[in-house]
Amino acid sequence: TPILFAALLCVVNLILVALYVKEPKRTILPKKRFSEIFSHAKQLYTMGFLVNLAFVALQVTIALYGQALYGWNSRSVGFILALIGVETAAIQGGAVYKLTSKIGEVRTIFLGLAVFASSYFILSFKNPEYLAILSIVLLGLGLGLTQPPAYSLISKLTPRGDQGAAFGLAQSLTSLSNIIGPVIAGVSFEYVSPFTPYQIGLALILAGLVIFALFTPA
Repeated sequence: TPILFAALLCVVNLILVALYVKEPKRTILPKKRFSEIFSHAKQLYTMGFLVNLAFVALQVTIALYGQALYGWNSRSVGFILALIGVETAAIQGGAVYKLTSKIGEVRTIFLGLAVFASSYFILSFKNPEYLAILSIVLLGLGLGLTQPPAYSLISKLTPRGDQGAAFGLAQSLTSLSNIIGPVIAGVSFEYVSPFTPYQIGLALILAGLVIFALFTPA
């Protein structure tokens, strides 16, 4: 049933796109090399890749993690993943824009990464169940605070004619992390410990935060 529901949503999206999204007139521009597009916002691309690599660890292992440590069933895991989605959508739907208007994109991203890291820190060790649930809430908050201002900065740092390629590059790096991440998370969960994917994820998030801090002007 969940798979059929997901397929139905895809069909609905396809119909809506076909009916309401019109192809804009395109201007053929000279092709740019990957390195040239990447150089416009390299710190953001790198940070985004590392953070999504960490996030994939939760997507892949949270059901096994919750079952092993707290006896969660499929309904519990579904509720938790739905909570992340609803929370992230609510934050991205308005709250993050109010925050960025007050403190700017850079500080908002720093805040989001700090919250994200705190979530993975909690999940990296055995804790009471209420702290594990709190970490999920923090994860949704961190994700919601990080993504929109990151894309906004990419847009600002990239020349207008290269913005389509820039967002394509960002999505390609996300897809790459979605390929690599499950392997790292699954193997480390199975052969090391349930906490290892989150310990690796915490290291990746902190590395992304340092890279962003070193290369992004305030």
